[in-house]
Amino acid sequence: MMTCPSSVIACSLQFMRSAGERRCECVVLWLGQRSSGNINVVSAYLPLQSARSDIFRIPAQGMIALHQEMTWRGIPFASGRSMGNHKA
Repeated sequence: MMTCPSSVIACSLQFMRSAGERRCECVVLWLGQRSSGNINVVSAYLPLQSARSDIFRIPAQGMIALHQEMTWRGIPFASGRSMGNHKA
């Protein structure tokens, strides 16, 4: 089971709405920790990405920054959430 605080959901929606206003795709990663078979999401992370109305791409430098963030926070898990060019 995955648990996610409402604050992380709200932050994710804010990132996605901002992209939607630009009519772009957007991916938000949920960073979390595994515990007893469960995943506890602790933060929303907006990686460096290039996006258009139907696609997003995380470049190499974005992946490096993601790995650095996860290492710094001691977080071994990331799950992606994306939204197309609609408003949430």
